[in-house]
Amino acid sequence: MEQDPSSLPAIDNDSIVVKYSKIPTQAATPNRTFFLKRLSKKKFMSEHEALEALQRIASELSVSESALRQRLRQLSNSLATICQGIDVYGSSKDTNLWSCEPTGDFVFGHFSFSPEAGITLSCRDNYDCIADAEKPDPCGPTYSSKNIDASPIEWLQRAVAAGQLGELLQVIGARLNARLTDVSHAADLASRCLANPTLAIGATFSDVAQQIGYVSVVQDWKSAMDDIATDPASAIARACSLTESVCKHLLDDLGIDRPNDQSISPLFKTTASALDLDPANQAEEELRKLCGGLASAVQNLGALRTKFSLAHGQGPNDTRLTAAHARLAVNAAGNISTFLMEQWQLKKQLETI
Repeated sequence: MEQDPSSLPAIDNDSIVVKYSKIPTQAATPNRTFFLKRLSKKKFMSEHEALEALQRIASELSVSESALRQRLRQLSNSLATICQGIDVYGSSKDTNLWSCEPTGDFVFGHFSFSPEAGITLSCRDNYDCIADAEKPDPCGPTYSSKNIDASPIEWLQRAVAAGQLGELLQVIGARLNARLTDVSHAADLASRCLANPTLAIGATFSDVAQQIGYVSVVQDWKSAMDDIATDPASAIARACSLTESVCKHLLDDLGIDRPNDQSISPLFKTTASALDLDPANQAEEELRKLCGGLASAVQNLGALRTKFSLAHGQGPNDTRLTAAHARLAVNAAGNISTFLMEQWQLKKQLETI
């Protein structure tokens, strides 16, 4: 006797319910007849009709998947065109792309963009995490990068559904805006530099000092500039004091004790070492010479202040400092101090990554 199909268990889907019924036939192998019932019409379908319905669904799915890849490729090409010649990169946040509960395996990742590769899917799995736990990479976790065509469609769907495309575009937009601000600032600074080199250096010094909260040293800089034409010796003394103040600020922020001798050379040496600017620790010969040159310049600034200090007096045949000497000293102190503060900014940024 044929079993009533309504008494058999059903497997629910979004659009159909599939029911299996074993019906005895004259053949040796039992025949399976498929009954598909549309949820809306409550109608059973024959095996042939069921296969046709499944074929239509599979065809629509294939078309939708192809359309998704095509749209992602179009977006990638458009972004690459927009950012052509601009060194801008970005990525969205990680999201779960695939998981298997019985085994505990999983894959997570995010969309990334570079002008060279366009939009790619950066992925990691549980085995990558285990490897990192056993042998951590000092540069941070590494991701496998897949282009759009090589990425599993399910992973792409999950990343898109998690809003990662919008997040990626926001990141790229923010970085383009930041680049525009930097370039505009640099162009304005270059224009002012042509008119007044000391003023341009001062603008950069003041900007960096205010960014990291060293407001008091900005006034020291202004005082040094004001004395260049009228009192060169005082300008040089103020330039040295400026460098000493910046070093003290940096050492305090770094949590490093100041040297017992708090004159300009020991202060600079301690600060440079804390910021990884010790000449002996540089890998390249050119950088060793550059960092050594900074130390020599600071030492000579201190010597210049000592020799021409008003406290020591001068004879009739002694060299008289001019505004040109003072401008050279003030510019040197400003550039060196700015470089130290920018290194501190960079060090903080790297520590937060």
